[in-house]
Order: sequence, then structure tokens, then C-alpha cells
Amino acid sequence: DKKLTVAFIPFGSVEQHGPALPILTDSIIAESTSIELSKRLSAIHETFCYPVIYYTPCSGSNEYHGNISVDNQIFRDYARSVLSNFLRGSADAVFIMNGHGTTEGHLTEVVYGLMEGQYRADDAETVKLFSLVNVYSYRDEFAKTAGIPAGRHADWMEFLHLYKVLGKEYFNGERMSRLKDLQDKGGFDGWKKGVLGMPSVYRSKQGVLGQPLPNSNDYEGLAD
Repeated sequence: DKKLTVAFIPFGSVEQHGPALPILTDSIIAESTSIELSKRLSAIHETFCYPVIYYTPCSGSNEYHGNISVDNQIFRDYARSVLSNFLRGSADAVFIMNGHGTTEGHLTEVVYGLMEGQYRADDAETVKLFSLVNVYSYRDEFAKTAGIPAGRHADWMEFLHLYKVLGKEYFNGERMSRLKDLQDKGGFDGWKKGVLGMPSVYRSKQGVLGQPLPNSNDYEGLAD
């Protein structure tokens, strides 16, 4: 089998994630997933993991401090400009690792255009693969396994992923206390009643959409 050159480029966000998760949550998740997959695939292919793209659209959380959102059209143009560089590069395949739900539609449009443009080019001898991977697509499957309803934003799944990467050093007593206090208040199903375009502040609890912590305190075991 031919040894391929495979590139990973993560897309995240700078967005509020409740009272204890970092504003770089999506970026950390996208980057750490890219690095891990790159390492695993390097056994059979040559792999590269590029720096994360931090600034993306997240206007639904603009009411919260620390949130930085990018205009939708500006982001699509920027993403297209960045990813177009791979058309002339040496990579045989490019995996766009998306950790931020709001950018899925934008990146789908960009990736579709890059693929279609190659197929329609008169002088195209080969077509380079651009594949969009939404890191959060495992939510429903993992929720069934864990027996906990899947959330939407800053929920227990994102907590576990971050716990795996950042560990106890970040999730110290103060941050865990905030999360446990929020967990004890309950009532995390309200986000499901939201409609398209409704800002997070109107359907979340302190910016959290879904249960913030797993039912078990075995965070390390669940994170693994």
C-alpha cells in the first residue's frame, strides 16, 4: 500500500463555556483530537498536525464576557483561503477537525467547494481529499454508553475531554466546586426548547447547555 501524506488542521473557538470550562474549550478539544489521531496514523502514513484556528463564529454567546465571534462570511472566506493552500501542497489528504458546532455549516460549504472545484477542473489528474470531521459527532453514541443525556455546550462530555487533557491541575477545588454547585441545581433540559437563532443566554444555565458533570466521580476512568 502507498504511504500517504496526511494533514490535520483543527478549528475551534474562543467562546464562553460556563462557570469553569475555559473559553478555549473547543480549540483544546479539536487540537488534542488532531494530535492523537495524527500520532496513531503516523504508524502507517506520514502525518502533520497544523496549529489550531481559534477565531470562528460564535455570536450566540456574545452576551458573555470573553466571547470573541467572527462574522460568518469573513470566516468562510478566511477558512477557504487557509485550506486552499493545501491544493498546492504535498498532502494527499486533509482532515479538517472541527470542535465547534456553529462552524459545521460554514466548513461544510468550504470543503464542498474545494472538492467540487477539483473535480470540475479541466487539467485535474488527481483529486486531493478534503474531509470534514466533527469531533462532537460521537455525542449520542457516548451518551447511550454512559447512560447520561447528551448536552449541547459545556456539558459533561466536554468536561471529560478537557479533564483528560488538562487534568487535576486545571480542575482544582474551586473550579470543581463551581461545577458541582451548578450540577446540584438540576434542570438542564431547557436548552432543548430553544429555536434556531436563539442566543445561548436565553436557553442555558450560566452558559451551560446540558448536564455539566457525569453521574460518576470516576472522572479519570470515564475520560480514558
